[in-house]
Amino acid sequence: MALLGARPRALGELWFWFDLEALFEWTDDAANAGPVAEGLSKLLSADHLAQVGRLGQLLKAAEVQMLLDLLPARRAFLNLLPVLYHAHFPRLGLWLVPPTGAAAASWPALPWSFVLVYNARQGAADHPPQGYPLNPNALPPRLLRMALTTAVAQAPVAVRELLIHGLRDRDDPANEIRDAGRPVFARPVHCPYTWRVV
Repeated sequence: MALLGARPRALGELWFWFDLEALFEWTDDAANAGPVAEGLSKLLSADHLAQVGRLGQLLKAAEVQMLLDLLPARRAFLNLLPVLYHAHFPRLGLWLVPPTGAAAASWPALPWSFVLVYNARQGAADHPPQGYPLNPNALPPRLLRMALTTAVAQAPVAVRELLIHGLRDRDDPANEIRDAGRPVFARPVHCPYTWRVV
C-alpha cells in the first residue's frame, strides 16, 4: 500500500512483470505439443511443485529456474488483487494509472478485470451499477481473455453470471472467448465514475 501510495504506476508495472500470458498461449498451442510444453503447462497451473511430478531435464534450464522463482511471487500478487478491490475500493481508482513503455501493452486487462468484478458484485441484470458504460468490444480478445481470467479468479461465481449463457457454464470461460464471438457479456458493462479505463 505504501508503494502504491507513493507511486501509483507501480501497480501496472507489477502487472507487466507478472504477465505470463504468452507462455500460457505457447503451452496451449497444438504446434508446441511435447514434453516441454506439457511440463511447462503443469508448472504454470500447479499450486505446489509437488503437483507437477517429474520435470527432469526441464529443471536444468536456467530459464525454468527463474520461472520457479517468479511463480510464487506472481501467485502472491494475484492473491492481493481481491484485497485491493475489497479493502481499498475507494482508493483503487487512484492506482489505476497506465504504465509507460512495453508495460502499457498488457495494462488494460488489469483495470478491466476490476471493472468486471465491479459489475458482477454491484450490478444486476435489470439494474446496472453506477458508472459510465464501457464497450467490451473495444478490448482486443487477448486482453479480454486476460481480464476475464483475472476477474474469475477474484469472484468466480459472480463474474460467471455476467457472461452469456453459452460461456457461463464452461469450465474455463476465458479460453472460450476466442471462439465465442461477440457479445461475451449478458448485460452492459459499467465503470465506476472515479476510474479511467482505457
